Amino acid sequence: MRDLDGAVLHSTQSFEFARDFFGIAGKEFIVIKGKNLPSLPKGEMIDAIFYYRNGTRVKIRTGIDVASDQQMNFHIGNDYIVMEERRNSFKVYIDISAKISSYKRNEDIYDFGPPPLEAVIKNINIGGIFFNGNYSFAHNDIVTISFIRDDFVVDAKILRIQRDEAGNVMGYGCCFDGITQQQEQIISKFIFECQLAEREKEKGRF
Repeated sequence: MRDLDGAVLHSTQSFEFARDFFGIAGKEFIVIKGKNLPSLPKGEMIDAIFYYRNGTRVKIRTGIDVASDQQMNFHIGNDYIVMEERRNSFKVYIDISAKISSYKRNEDIYDFGPPPLEAVIKNINIGGIFFNGNYSFAHNDIVTISFIRDDFVVDAKILRIQRDEAGNVMGYGCCFDGITQQQEQIISKFIFECQLAEREKEKGRF
């Protein structure tokens, strides 16, 4: 948590998404408890920074609801900025459709379709995806794949071919190849939104 000048006000790895006693629709109510917390006036604007499991940092500007030396409360909504620092090791498990329009093997390019090859992405992180599809790709093939939305197209290089005990191909582990900073931002936002959706499902089970 920082002030608007960037100075750190408080940092913790322990916080809760509490029940919304203030009844502000579309926002989450955050409670931070501790000792010697900064005593801030109600309405003071801060930047709340969260690390998510995919390694992405997001920054949300908000105002203080209540603050004392032992507890701080504030709300956060859906407006956020994805920050630059990332880690590539965290995966989000999903099950979404994708389309492969072509692939490159050595110097040769092979087109599918129309229609394109249907695939299913099973997990994703900021560095790559794991997908399966009804086609036999080879190590180092570069597939051109669209997901998230129809006009979002990236290249992914196949690094790993996963097989079952019988030798059948279960899927392909890939790293993104030559993607732009803007594409990275779209992927980061997608991963973050998948985590939010999963958390909502978890909340619904209780």
